[in-house]
Amino acid sequence: MKKLEQRSPHKGSKVTYYILSFFWRSVYFWRRDTNSLYHLGNVYFAHGHLFKATQLWNKVVLKDPSHSKAWHNLVQAAVSKEEWMQATTGLSALCRLHPDHLEYATLYSQILKKQNRTNDLEQLYLNYVDSVHKKWAITELALLYIRTKKEQEACLWLTPYLKEHPQDAYGWRLLGISYMKLKKYPKALEALQESYRLYADTEVKSWIVKMNRRLEQLKNTN
Repeated sequence: MKKLEQRSPHKGSKVTYYILSFFWRSVYFWRRDTNSLYHLGNVYFAHGHLFKATQLWNKVVLKDPSHSKAWHNLVQAAVSKEEWMQATTGLSALCRLHPDHLEYATLYSQILKKQNRTNDLEQLYLNYVDSVHKKWAITELALLYIRTKKEQEACLWLTPYLKEHPQDAYGWRLLGISYMKLKKYPKALEALQESYRLYADTEVKSWIVKMNRRLEQLKNTN
C-alpha cells in the first residue's frame, strides 16, 4: 500500500499547522462535508496527532462509507499499531470499493491468515474467483483447502480452471498435491508431470518419482 504520509501532503511548521487546521475547520463549518474532515485529519496526522486524525477519518467513513482515501488512511494507521481487527474492517471496505486493486485483497488475506480466520479467508477468495484476479483467487483458495484437509474442494476448483488456463504450472502442481493427499495416484502423477513439463521444479520431480514408485508398488501388490 502507498504509505500514509503520501496521502498527507500537509507538512511544515507549527504556523503551517495552525493555519491549515483553522482553514479546514472553517471549511467544514460552512460545508459540513466529509472531504474537509478528511483533509483536517491529514493535517493532524502530518503534525503528529494520530489519535485526532483517526477520530476524524472514522467520522468521514461513518458519514460516507465510500470514502476510499479515509479508509486507506485508517488501514495504514491500524497496521502501524498492529490493530488487526480495525485493519480488516477497513480492508473489507476497500475490497468492496476497489475489487480491481489486488493490493488490498492480498494485504487483507495476510492479516486474516495471521488471525487464523479461515472462514473469512475462504469468503474473500470466493469473492474474487470471477474477477480479473481469478488466478490469484483460485490458487490461494486451493492452498487454503489443502491446508484445511479439503483437497476434494481444491480439485473441484482447480480442474475447470486448468482447462481454461492449461499453461499454469503452479495450478497443476496444486492439483497434483491435492490428488496425492486424496491417494488418487494416477491423477496426481498426471498433474505433476504436466506441472514439470511447464516448469522444471526439483520438488515436483521428486514427487513424480515418488508417485511412480507408489504406482509400481500397487501394481506388484495386485
